[in-house]
Amino acid sequence: MNDHEIDDWNSRQHFLDYVDAFKQNKKDIVTNFSVPTESVDVSIIKDFMKLHFNKDVNRSRFHGALSLIGDYVYAKKIPAIHVIHDHIPGWFNFKSGVVDTDIWNIEKEFSESFNKSVNGISEEGNSLIFNKIISLIQRI
Repeated sequence: MNDHEIDDWNSRQHFLDYVDAFKQNKKDIVTNFSVPTESVDVSIIKDFMKLHFNKDVNRSRFHGALSLIGDYVYAKKIPAIHVIHDHIPGWFNFKSGVVDTDIWNIEKEFSESFNKSVNGISEEGNSLIFNKIISLIQRI
């Protein structure tokens, strides 16, 4: 380093004194602001909720997501085990992977309090599910 570079570095601490915006920010200027608010008609929100969040719309979202997941797993050729329950519609079939309903039933049958088990399933249920998953993995 040259001597003049060191001198320039030492004088850098004062360069912000010449910037007016910096001088103003040093003064702790606090300005009040207000957020414009308008009253909202509650009936609009109720109509919106009835239109977009009802049983049929939620079921359609579920079926749409289910078919998209099935198509994605099939298109990417991802090995999968589909653990399904009784709420899957009869018209829907997975194109890939292994489909199983037994694990869902084992989970319901051997469920217990989370105070007794980390995952809410008894030790016997966990071993049954483990053995079932091992057999399903071998089928993939």
